[in-house]
Amino acid sequence: MLIDDQITLDDARRIDPSTQLGDTLTTDITPPAFGRIAAQTAKQVVLQKLREAERRMVFDEFADREEIVHGIIQRIEAGTAIVELGRAEAIMPRAEQVPTERYYPGQRIRVYVAEVNDTARGPQIIVSRAHRLMLRRLFEQEVPEIYNGQVEIKAIAREAGARSRSRCTAARMGSTQLARVCRDARRAHPECRQ
Repeated sequence: MLIDDQITLDDARRIDPSTQLGDTLTTDITPPAFGRIAAQTAKQVVLQKLREAERRMVFDEFADREEIVHGIIQRIEAGTAIVELGRAEAIMPRAEQVPTERYYPGQRIRVYVAEVNDTARGPQIIVSRAHRLMLRRLFEQEVPEIYNGQVEIKAIAREAGARSRSRCTAARMGSTQLARVCRDARRAHPECRQ
């Protein structure tokens, strides 16, 4: 129904003789050859376009997002954990899992978005708990000096679940202040040794 469309009173009375000035007139605009099959095809086209737009939105949301996100483990399939990230599902392959951790459905975890691939079936999001940049993002969240840029992490070496090492530099801090930041970082992530 077109709301702004206006016609003359004579044209309106040809459609409905009882029409008065100011009345609203509704007419069926369905094409005469528009049957059930055509309606079903139109519906399928609209639904397909909606699915494609939703896939594109999910891809755009995670494409440049190299950070830690919260998720819930949905299921475990052949050692690969399927993690729900809001509107999207991600996979955490066995190689990206910490060997000493056990995962179970319904568990809430923080994961690092390692990569996002655009496939024919939609975006494939791969997350990690063993990635070395996860440790950097954890430090940025937990240690204010690292987040503010007063302390810069130069390098990280990590054996996930066992030990980690990081090399930090501070532009305007003394050694005691840097030691305090390192101590805070170890509290934030126990496997780390500065």
